Amino acid sequence: MNETPKKLVGAAYGRVSTDALAETEHGSLEQQRHLAKDWAEMLTRKTGIKHQIDYFLEDAAISGATENRPAYQKLLNLIRQRKISFVILKELSRAGRNLQSLLNLKTLTQENGVALHIRGLPDIDLSTATGEMMLSFMGALAQYERAQCIQRVKDNTRSAALNNSKINGGPVVLGFDRIDGKKGFWKVNPSEMKSVITIMEIFLETGSLKFTALEARRLGIKPKKSKQFNPKSIRNLLANPKYVGRMEVTHGNNDERRTWVDLPYGQPVPKELFDSVQARLAELSGAEKNQNRFNRRVYPLAGLLRAPDGGKFTGQSCHGRSGKHFHYYWSARSKMRVYAEEVEAPQFQERCRMS
Repeated sequence: MNETPKKLVGAAYGRVSTDALAETEHGSLEQQRHLAKDWAEMLTRKTGIKHQIDYFLEDAAISGATENRPAYQKLLNLIRQRKISFVILKELSRAGRNLQSLLNLKTLTQENGVALHIRGLPDIDLSTATGEMMLSFMGALAQYERAQCIQRVKDNTRSAALNNSKINGGPVVLGFDRIDGKKGFWKVNPSEMKSVITIMEIFLETGSLKFTALEARRLGIKPKKSKQFNPKSIRNLLANPKYVGRMEVTHGNNDERRTWVDLPYGQPVPKELFDSVQARLAELSGAEKNQNRFNRRVYPLAGLLRAPDGGKFTGQSCHGRSGKHFHYYWSARSKMRVYAEEVEAPQFQERCRMS
């Protein structure tokens, strides 16, 4: 005959997010702890068996759309290892806003003999068919609510961008500072903007993202949020239209419909300089496609060199009889070949080797 246990050990799980959805959610972690304690006391009075919460597991600033949450994963492990006899949640959305995740939690607790108590569903036995149906129904509502919240946030963000030129999302980039007390609005940082212009001028002169990053490091120019520039971050800086006071806004779920918005701080980078940089970036993108098959060398003049009859040159390479590796530019239309070292300036060659 099985003896009635004198005490059941359980866990309470809480979660809050601090992104834009947080304004629509109610209940801090502290409040969720207090509610869990109250519920455990109620279960003790109702069953005559002490329900003791030994684990308070909490995730902060993590969306419920994913199961990849440290405290939530610890909860699942406690259930699998059968170290607890019950779980208390304030409401379904604390466990997650994905219906499949909720159903997985319910199945896992059932398979391991762990009671699942949800304050938002106080009188429903989740182990019955009716309980499972209600859980599915409430989970679908939670998932729908999340989708609606996300859409409202997107709509509000888009409206603020189109009507008030408000910049939403992403960190402030080099050359700007946030305006105190005005979320989503930037102001020009004059000293940093000089550095941005210097970076653009270096790129125009060299045409090399790697060398531009190296020069930025040598000059002590750093990004806002990281220690140093690399080719990718240099490219992102060079292509950012906010430097000429413009921002692109998409409409709804239709990414093809876009509107350019003028930002209130004007054009801190001369438009002529910015346009020249964009043209050079486009040329570089074409040249990067002309790497040799060993992927060891970029031909920076590919697509730029022209033969007398207008034929374009592409970068190629080959091995000589002695085993030496040759790099050259070839025009199929003009049947002409010129060695890369003969047409690329020695100074540019040195910079390429440095990069």
